[in-house]
Amino acid sequence: MKNPQNAQYYGDHTPYPLELGDYHRYLIPNDQNAVENDLLSVYCVNESGSYILSAVCKVVDGFLKYVTFKSDKAISGRLQIRNNVGDILYYSNCIEFIDSTDENGRKFIRIATKHTYNRNLFDFQGEYNWIITSLPAYCLGLNSVEAEINNARTGGISTLKTRETYIDEITDYEFVSRGDSNVLNFVQVHVTNNQFFVDGTKRTSIDKIDRDEFSISGKVKLTNVKDKLGYNIFIDETELFVDIYDSIYADPINYNFAYSHTPEDTPNEGNWFLTNLLYNNYHNPFGIIYDCALQFKITSVPVKGFLANNTTFQIYSVDDIISYCDKDELVYYPNGFNNDLGVSGNYVETFSYKIVDQGGRIGRLITHTINMTDIAAPSIDISASISWIDDSSAPKSGNSGNEIVKLVSLVSDPLDPIITQEWQTFDGTNWNFYKTKTTDNETFELTLIENKIRLKVISQFGEVTYSNNLIYTKQSISKIYVTDAISINGNTSYKLHVENSAFVGYANTTGSKINATNANVYADYGDAVYIPNSLEGERVFSSSAVNIPIGVYDLNISANGMRKISNMQAVVNGEVSFGYSTDFYAPASPSAVAYVELVIEAD
Repeated sequence: MKNPQNAQYYGDHTPYPLELGDYHRYLIPNDQNAVENDLLSVYCVNESGSYILSAVCKVVDGFLKYVTFKSDKAISGRLQIRNNVGDILYYSNCIEFIDSTDENGRKFIRIATKHTYNRNLFDFQGEYNWIITSLPAYCLGLNSVEAEINNARTGGISTLKTRETYIDEITDYEFVSRGDSNVLNFVQVHVTNNQFFVDGTKRTSIDKIDRDEFSISGKVKLTNVKDKLGYNIFIDETELFVDIYDSIYADPINYNFAYSHTPEDTPNEGNWFLTNLLYNNYHNPFGIIYDCALQFKITSVPVKGFLANNTTFQIYSVDDIISYCDKDELVYYPNGFNNDLGVSGNYVETFSYKIVDQGGRIGRLITHTINMTDIAAPSIDISASISWIDDSSAPKSGNSGNEIVKLVSLVSDPLDPIITQEWQTFDGTNWNFYKTKTTDNETFELTLIENKIRLKVISQFGEVTYSNNLIYTKQSISKIYVTDAISINGNTSYKLHVENSAFVGYANTTGSKINATNANVYADYGDAVYIPNSLEGERVFSSSAVNIPIGVYDLNISANGMRKISNMQAVVNGEVSFGYSTDFYAPASPSAVAYVELVIEAD
């Protein structure tokens, strides 16, 4: 309203006419156009009330750039742009939506105009930053060609000489008297734009518009702009309005669902509560009508359940596109909400999607919040129970080298099935993976003084539970020690003694080096240790489970390596200890440690 170049408005008695049912786009001046959000609406206000229009307000980086609107109702009044709390940000003088069709079937002309260079007042830089509207003028259908000719007469002969013929095609337009002459100001300014289209064809003025100060009746001549081949230049308005499809959405829904133990198959109850729900609040501000090709694209799926087709039980994933025609078969099975399973609980879930039209255009993000409450039955929790092979679960003690453990029970929700089961043992500090569960019975080697065993279970939706613990304590512990050390540089032999009972535990090996390379430590029991060249004076550890019956055995431990520097002494040290854990410093008895040292003297 502040700028006559952009405001073709005429007053209360002769409101400016806008074509009924057409899109109209107007740029907003770059002045006081900062807004807090894009929750803006366009109203037409008159003495009878306020009417909200189908409209989209484009906000970029917190600034309102342009507004697109249309009305399918023949109303008049002042346009207002309001924010979400009802504040009026912009307003116009009086306008009127009319059907401009005259007795000859003609309608008001459509214009699209923008600058390809920047102006401070309006932002023409964006791809869709156009002024697109109707002007109260009719095309007369008159086309002419400008030509310049000379007549000459020599004697009794007349000649006609054409000096020059212009290729400009002149089209005549006649403006109707629906206001004052301000509309001609608008035309005069915008016909000089780099981009000015009338009824989809690029045109420009051939001369200054002659007009009366108090009337806009009269003719305006515009010429077609040609491309380099001499053809007219056209524009497709549908491509300029493609950004309005961002407004295809459904209003957010907060759906409160009180689940009863015996659900009914009605659209919004029981297992079928999403049936017919997704489009109940479907909103399209421009009233675009779509056929059955309308779809929606899933962007998030609730973590407590899954979306499924009620006939195929296909699980839908993020980025899946579901047909609008199939929406009545779309079912959400929340985790644990099945009357046959006796489940209760309170869940808040979100399900997000975007509407996709048949042209592949994707609308804005739609999020539904689903509050579910089951007030009738206890919830199903994942649980697991294990026992010894004799069906007891009390702690045991003895000198057994192994025991069989079996699964007693495993309870889970069929809608959230178990996907991972693993046996675990406790080393005194941490629970460690022992074996993936493949059968209900499993044999465990008892390697510690106190052996603890349990089962870990994980569901499809990430629920984790653990079984009860089974404990076996060894009463008679092996007596294990080494004697008779005989050392030769780099190799030491011992006698390994196992008494009382078989030793079931760990052989823990360690090694270190100084000024050596390619260093290794080997022992008859346990894994070899390689000492990286990058480590100097630091220990490297290795552990392996062993089962050594009662008896006396040869035990050899050796170290090898090479000098890293020829004129310096190199040393490689190695040790092996026997204990009931992987802790090298906790041997089964104080003497259950064997030692070796390799010394490589300097040249």
